[in-house]
Amino acid sequence: MDKGTPGDVSDNVLIKILVALAVDVLIEILVALAVDVLIKILVALAVDVLIEILVALAVDVLIEILVVLAVNALIEILMALAVDVLIEIFLFQKMQSVFPAGLKAFWNSHSLIESQKLQNLLEEVTQLRVEISSLKELSQIALEPCVKTDWALKSSGATIDTQRTSQTYDCKESCLCRILRFFWTASPPDTILQELSQIALEPCVKTDWALKSSGASIDTQRTSQTYDCKESCLCRILRFFWTASPPDTILQPNVFPGNCWAFNGHQGQVVIKLPARVYLTAITLQHISKDASPSGTVISAPKDIAVFGVDADREEETLLGEFTYNVEKSPTQTFPLKNMRLPRAFSHVKLLVKSNWGNPWYTCIYRVKVHGKMENQKASTQDQDK
Repeated sequence: MDKGTPGDVSDNVLIKILVALAVDVLIEILVALAVDVLIKILVALAVDVLIEILVALAVDVLIEILVVLAVNALIEILMALAVDVLIEIFLFQKMQSVFPAGLKAFWNSHSLIESQKLQNLLEEVTQLRVEISSLKELSQIALEPCVKTDWALKSSGATIDTQRTSQTYDCKESCLCRILRFFWTASPPDTILQELSQIALEPCVKTDWALKSSGASIDTQRTSQTYDCKESCLCRILRFFWTASPPDTILQPNVFPGNCWAFNGHQGQVVIKLPARVYLTAITLQHISKDASPSGTVISAPKDIAVFGVDADREEETLLGEFTYNVEKSPTQTFPLKNMRLPRAFSHVKLLVKSNWGNPWYTCIYRVKVHGKMENQKASTQDQDK
């Protein structure tokens, strides 16, 4: 067998060696390239993962910071509101403890409230006595003979002899009274000489047909809505302790600061259903005085008012009078109606308030009295005269 020459054998061995070396080099190159690529891939992945982790951590930290800040801000706001509410509640309770009649009458002394209650009770008793007496006697009381000449009017020239008149009461010994003197001063002796025209009319207009206890009521369908103070934060808080008075408050004799019916704005109306058909002769409007007012003013009092007679079975309204309630005069003012000259009985009375004394939010009505003679009572009196 031909095994070839030595030169051929050496060539084959050399080729094998070169191929093996080439393969090894190629493998090393490929492995190196693969390792570099793998490292780059792993680095890129690690960087992405690290960035995502850092972003996630940063977002979490930022969220926690924002939550903490929001919670702190909310806590501060709630604490501020709580402090305000606690202060208002504290003041409210303190005022109640200092002024027993409650927040509505906290500027009045206890004696003033008690005397007002006693006066209201006496008015009711007098009212019942007058009604019983009028029903028994069935007599017609004319307005003109009742008006007497009053020579003790300051406007007519009457004065007080201060040398022979007792001194005005001065409450120096009372701490509460000394505080209230910043808001209220004692009336001088000549107060008793002020306009007393309302007292001169009193015997003629005593019968009140607008008393809830006598059967009078409010026609809510034709009466303005009660004032609702939704826009006031303090008022919304106080609504937990005090609610707005309904319209029929004006039909009850309990007159003290805050116990009134309020309607929105400076214009409104109330329609009173009388317990019987009545020949209307006069109307009385009562408000609190400036001295009794918590603010020292009565700008919520009605000013320009019109009175109408209304029948239940028809919408026709008859104007009976227009007048102005003067806050500088007596808190209780009576106004004659022209129905006295044009007799006609009505079952309803409409009180139309055209303006008040300056309050832009609401107007308060404390007490309305309607005076006159019942229809069948007047007819019986006329038959007796014949």
